[in-house]
Amino acid sequence: MTPDQPKHIIFALALVTLVAAFLLRRFRTRTPTWLALLVDLLPLAWMFLFTWSLVHLVSDLIPARKHPPFNGNALASAGLIVFLAALVPRRARGAFAGLLGFGLAFLGTCDVLHMRIFGNVIPFGSHGSIFQLWDARVSVASLFASGDQWLLLYFATALTMLALWRVKGLERLRLVQLAAYVIPALALSSFLVPIRADVTEFLDSKWAREVLNREDQVWNAGFLEAHIREISLNIKHTLDAKQPTPEVLEQVARYYHDEHVEHFTEDRPSFGQFKGKNLLVIQIEAFEEWLVGAQINGEEITPYLNRRKERGLFYPDIFNIVASSSTADCEYLVLNSNHPLPDGAVAFRREDNHFVTLATTLRDAGYSTLSMHGYRRGMWNRAVLHPRYGFTHSLFGEELGTQPEIGWGLDDHAFFQKVVAATMKEKAPWFVYAITLSSHHPYNAIPVNRRRLHLGALEGTMVGDYMHSAAFTDDAISQLFDQLRAADLLKDTVVVMYGDHDGHLHSTPKDRANLAALTNIPKNVTDYIPLLMLFPQTDTPDIARAYGAQIDFAPTILHYLGISPPASFMGHAILPGDVGGFVARWDGSFVSPPLIFDAGLDECKVLSDLRTVPQQTCRALADKTRKELDDSWLVTNNDLAHWLVERKEPVKPFPKTTPSPTAGVPLGGACHDEKECAAPEGFDAHCFGGLCATDPHGPCEHPGSTAPCAIGSACYAFSPDLNVCAANCDSFACAGQCNDVGVCVPRP
Repeated sequence: MTPDQPKHIIFALALVTLVAAFLLRRFRTRTPTWLALLVDLLPLAWMFLFTWSLVHLVSDLIPARKHPPFNGNALASAGLIVFLAALVPRRARGAFAGLLGFGLAFLGTCDVLHMRIFGNVIPFGSHGSIFQLWDARVSVASLFASGDQWLLLYFATALTMLALWRVKGLERLRLVQLAAYVIPALALSSFLVPIRADVTEFLDSKWAREVLNREDQVWNAGFLEAHIREISLNIKHTLDAKQPTPEVLEQVARYYHDEHVEHFTEDRPSFGQFKGKNLLVIQIEAFEEWLVGAQINGEEITPYLNRRKERGLFYPDIFNIVASSSTADCEYLVLNSNHPLPDGAVAFRREDNHFVTLATTLRDAGYSTLSMHGYRRGMWNRAVLHPRYGFTHSLFGEELGTQPEIGWGLDDHAFFQKVVAATMKEKAPWFVYAITLSSHHPYNAIPVNRRRLHLGALEGTMVGDYMHSAAFTDDAISQLFDQLRAADLLKDTVVVMYGDHDGHLHSTPKDRANLAALTNIPKNVTDYIPLLMLFPQTDTPDIARAYGAQIDFAPTILHYLGISPPASFMGHAILPGDVGGFVARWDGSFVSPPLIFDAGLDECKVLSDLRTVPQQTCRALADKTRKELDDSWLVTNNDLAHWLVERKEPVKPFPKTTPSPTAGVPLGGACHDEKECAAPEGFDAHCFGGLCATDPHGPCEHPGSTAPCAIGSACYAFSPDLNVCAANCDSFACAGQCNDVGVCVPRP
């Protein structure tokens, strides 16, 4: 079906509905039985064309790529809806079809907007956040685009059917009445067969087991079938759900423990470097990494943060891994150091959990804990959740007030003034968690007289408005630091600032084009958020190059405060000098230099140039991703955080070198001859450039490939004719130097 055909169908359907409804009301004479039966079938035909064209229109508006199964699934899902209408008594079919059509149009509209900003249909488990739609009305309205007006015709057509359709009387023959009800239902039940086959195939496929991205479901099946698949998967999970066995619990506990052992940092010199200091965490709304250091027409967007970056520890490679409940997911990631749920926010689905968080850990260490946000306490269920997260008290819009207001709530400048005032009342050491708001989508709330950037052609676009809001928040942060300095609070305070999630600037083709027009911004820029740590009485700049995500923030903070991370934390501390890294995302994607796996596209790529490589290259890390996600969700869904902590299994440093069954120098160690080198079982030792390595099993597809190498090593082209498996720096001590992808190579 071409993009224009759904519009032609609904336009014709609207006219036919009006004309038919008028005729049925106009001519009230006795109707032959055969004609009355025919009229009974019209709402069913109407329902089929309505649903079928709507499925196509929604996919066109997103826009979504239509994979080969799409057309068949669109027909089958339309048939299923008609089958439901056929089960309704004949006198109510028209009204039911109109009501059902209105509901489908509403669902389709919601999915179009949700896909544009989150890349997936509305999850079944997000029902808890539906009451926040009114709060987000301005953001929702800004997502509508050209072409969406065709959805209004679906609403109008459905309301016309609901209000005006009438049926003709039948002779009182029970057999005729029964036929009018049963025959269409039996005929349409045939559509259940392809629906059942599609759902069964989906539930048995890797898309249900390994990848949780629903974008591909819309490409394959349309929005309606995507919901059917997702609901079926939720039902299957519910039916299959069992209390985890002792064996499963032991495996989960072992994975958490092994992660803590592998990433043990308490023997590093920086552990406890700022023990006992206060902690101020500033969560900046929708703030992407590229903003720091970027210029537009020669003007810095964030001049203050640019200067602060040169006096602190900056993390340029932090990936955004929130799911569909952006800010709530970030809070869960940062405070709990566990993955967000794929379907709905923990804030609504697991609000009664006994959480182990950064706040509870600091509270138990003697800190006073305070959270602040310039909006209503009910947003994301914070009034319930923040006390359970460990904050002894919180200040929200009800306590702080919402004036002066910018966009959603309290102006960041005024908010930070209140943060300083509240902090001065806290007993040291304290932990204050401040959540900003002025840079919230749709970004157009900054008054013209408070905008300092000159954007030229980008003025008035979403990207331009986004830059104005970022500049506004940067100015507010500058004011905050002036006030902290005046209050003599900086000398004993660690300040941590980060963006909570991306700005959704990829939501429309126009926005994507505007972003691409900024030539100093990389292609995949919106995947990153900034993290900046500022330490008291030190201005030495540093950069942490290892890849990480929000899940790693709390362990990193605790490292510098000299506090061991709780056993329930999945993340780990990221420190200067670390290389490589591993980031798992809720949909099954991962980043682990030199590789990146896109679960939605089911593609394995080289991170540096996004070149596609064989999937087998990513298989081991994809399995690790699946294990990490499953274990983290099991802990959340079964409220096991306290259980993990109470096990109190001691964590000891993991040896940097991996023992080898063959005596000798381990991978990455210095050598003069291959006989000196220890090789993992099944591999031949090799000494190249004075470093121990192995020969690969099979061809190296590209530098950094791990498929033909032993665990802890990756392909390296020592010369055009020689590929070896060199040590990964995060697995072995390197006697050479670590290159930009974390492989141990000879020094020049």
